[in-house]
Amino acid sequence: MIAQEAEPRTAKGAQVAHPGPQTRLTAILARLPADDAAWLAPRVNVDTAEDRRAARLARRDAAILKAVEGTGLRPCRAASELERDLGRYAATGWQRQETPTEPRRALLHSILKENNGKTLGWRQLLNIIDGYRSG
Repeated sequence: MIAQEAEPRTAKGAQVAHPGPQTRLTAILARLPADDAAWLAPRVNVDTAEDRRAARLARRDAAILKAVEGTGLRPCRAASELERDLGRYAATGWQRQETPTEPRRALLHSILKENNGKTLGWRQLLNIIDGYRSG
């Protein structure tokens, strides 16, 4: 016999927000032993906020690396120049523009888009260029 879940209790007259299937799957996976959860998670396609954030930051980092590759500059100088270019491009109202066709501006657009419109300082850019990221 399968145990039925009790309905969530609320104050009198309050509406109950039932969790969606992804939330329920995530909760079930959290209760499993780590090795079982790791095996099952890719098979049920649980897309968590952490996964989406990691993918977004990976796209941002790839665009940063592409923006500095082939410049012939030392990493510190490349980070400094990219910081300057990002700041200038961010000040142009880039959100209202279509994705530019010019390659450099398209990369700047992509970096800002994947970083939620925030510019990065030269130190964080240097960390990414060197293969480190703090968050």
